[in-house]
Amino acid sequence: MAKFTVLLSVVMFLTYGCTAIHPIKLSTEELGLLKQEKEIRAVHYKPFDILTSPLGPSISIKDPLIRVKREFLKTIKNKLNLSNIRVIDGHRFGYSSIYMGASLKPLKRTFIEGLVFDFGSVDWNLRMYPGFSLDFRKRSHSLRYSVHVRLVRVENLQIIWQGTCNIGKNSLGISKYPVYVEPKEKRQTGSELTENNNTILKAKGLEAADICVKQLVAQFFGGKGKDDL
Repeated sequence: MAKFTVLLSVVMFLTYGCTAIHPIKLSTEELGLLKQEKEIRAVHYKPFDILTSPLGPSISIKDPLIRVKREFLKTIKNKLNLSNIRVIDGHRFGYSSIYMGASLKPLKRTFIEGLVFDFGSVDWNLRMYPGFSLDFRKRSHSLRYSVHVRLVRVENLQIIWQGTCNIGKNSLGISKYPVYVEPKEKRQTGSELTENNNTILKAKGLEAADICVKQLVAQFFGGKGKDDL
């Protein structure tokens, strides 16, 4: 299973690593109509089970997609006073549904009509941050995390909004809003980062998820999602 997930990460990078997912802004009219929808479903694709890493074998930490989904939906429900969002627990679709072109057809087969949010992780890995030291133990590391979200009108397969959060990179691959996995005053070795059942990395994963939510919420309400933070 781990080998499959690593291979999937490589395919994911080749698919999305060099191609930006273009944002689609939600129109003012569509935003105003959300309250009138009978029900807005929210689903997610299977999260990554492991964090790919330069520290050696990949680390068994599931990406925090569920947290991103929950907090994003909670925020927009509160801001818009929505009571018609139904969160569907458990992933409804596998990895390939989001990575290989993110087909809308599975959504239509499943839901037939209405609005559906779908959430999928695009990137989840630990990178050694560029530096001049040849001693890897003195290098910083940062998480790279990306989540793609769409709001789809299923009956006509129309994406009325889509946004993507990017933690640790921008369109040029340069670090943007990095989430360092160690304080600068104490460089930690790879073994220290993964001790105590990956406590440090899990905490930083939640930090990355919270930044991701802020970016997505800003995009949903018309901002760029980065400069508006």
